[in-house]
Amino acid sequence: MFKIGEQDLVITLNDGEQLGDFNMVSVLEKEVGGREDDHFYPVSASERHVAMDAVSLLGGNEYLVQQLLQAGVDARFTAEQEAALHLTMGQMWGEGGVEGYTSQDSRLGLLFPQHRERLPHILASSLLYCSRHQDTRLVYLPSDFPDTRLLILNMSNYMGADPPIGRTPGGSECSRLAVLYHWAGQRDSGSDSGCDTPTEEKVPKKVEPEEKPAGNKLMVRVPTARRLSNSLALEKRMMDVMDVFAIFPCP
Repeated sequence: MFKIGEQDLVITLNDGEQLGDFNMVSVLEKEVGGREDDHFYPVSASERHVAMDAVSLLGGNEYLVQQLLQAGVDARFTAEQEAALHLTMGQMWGEGGVEGYTSQDSRLGLLFPQHRERLPHILASSLLYCSRHQDTRLVYLPSDFPDTRLLILNMSNYMGADPPIGRTPGGSECSRLAVLYHWAGQRDSGSDSGCDTPTEEKVPKKVEPEEKPAGNKLMVRVPTARRLSNSLALEKRMMDVMDVFAIFPCP
């Protein structure tokens, strides 16, 4: 094994090849090759960039993560959501019988007690920092689910996660967390950004900043309420773009 830049590489030989006929394969590719998530394909670089911004923003607010988890307790899936969930659990676990794990309580019940208790903090931390790690996988599902994406987080990257975090129904240890969400960034909005354009009703009324003289200088004071409302609006906008509907542990 040797290193080019920040990437570790290994030399592999196929059967019947001579030493001069070799392939360079990254350690990351070698580690993830053959796993169930290889049935899915990476999203585009531009979509990954926007999605990583969205999950980082979400992860920076543990209260929003708690709300997300609480909303999932009584969530009622559409037929498409349920089919996408069963497909991804079957592929990621490599097991059958996934129909009994549709509810969030049953899925999170696969976590070890200490991880289940600390899940809001663990999930928030992993979302906040996941863009730093090469083994964070962001993939799209088959064409039957054009707006559904799967984010796969390796818990070994996050302090305090202490994998394994749980077991599959078949008993396999889980060191990763899978997050299923709807991607709204590709909706037709008539704009180049690929995101919905706010309607006139959604645009808040403009608040003019107060102007206060200070000696010979004019100081502009931006109201605190305005700063807070802008921040909350941005967080809500990002959550609309990335609508999480299911979470489960996986090997």
